[in-house]
Amino acid sequence: MLDKVTYQAVYDDSIIDALGYASLNGFAGVQVAVEAPHLSLSWLAATECDEIRRMTEAHDLSISVHAPDDVCSLYIFNLHESDRAYS
Repeated sequence: MLDKVTYQAVYDDSIIDALGYASLNGFAGVQVAVEAPHLSLSWLAATECDEIRRMTEAHDLSISVHAPDDVCSLYIFNLHESDRAYS
């Protein structure tokens, strides 16, 4: 059943760590809470993006994005200024 469910990454150390957890536990992929400062897509280097792409391809994982939201965000007050445009 989990092979159709994505894992919501909020407290993982990184997107790579979240993908590793999803893969090891049979999830179809991850939903990244980009409002979490340490998971923000704004801070990813090109090498990290390449590593994420390779991992998703190698383990057949998907990634979806949980966009920042003023109503139910756990991190709205911690957004970096560059991320505020998307909230």
